[in-house]
Amino acid sequence: MKTIKVRVWDGNTMHYPDNNYAYELTYTRAGAWQLWWNREKLIAGQFDDGVFFLLYTGFKDQNGVEIYGEDILKHEIYQPPAEHVGTEFYVVEFIDGCFMAVLLGGLLKINLKDYFFEVVGNIHENPELKNNGSKT
Repeated sequence: MKTIKVRVWDGNTMHYPDNNYAYELTYTRAGAWQLWWNREKLIAGQFDDGVFFLLYTGFKDQNGVEIYGEDILKHEIYQPPAEHVGTEFYVVEFIDGCFMAVLLGGLLKINLKDYFFEVVGNIHENPELKNNGSKT
């Protein structure tokens, strides 16, 4: 059975409930999710402003880092034999039932499993990366 992994952006901090047993992800009777700390403090809920529930894609980058929705990925472009000709940046989006890497500033959408990527951030903790693909 595959484990579903998530992380939650609460507007200020990224929380990884799968990596810490003090977190508890619960669901209300209405079906809304809530993230709790030590069953005492509500961290975030589904209907809070600026809160995002991000799923693990099931893929890892070239360095073994897990790729989640809304991550920003870097892809180095080489031409034979080994000449580096450029760098492209993508954001991970869930499109038509699967996770895709979408070229920043472009229309290109590619499958995550078909390329070598490096996670360089995400659109919540590093919004500047979404503008030009590099930290300034």
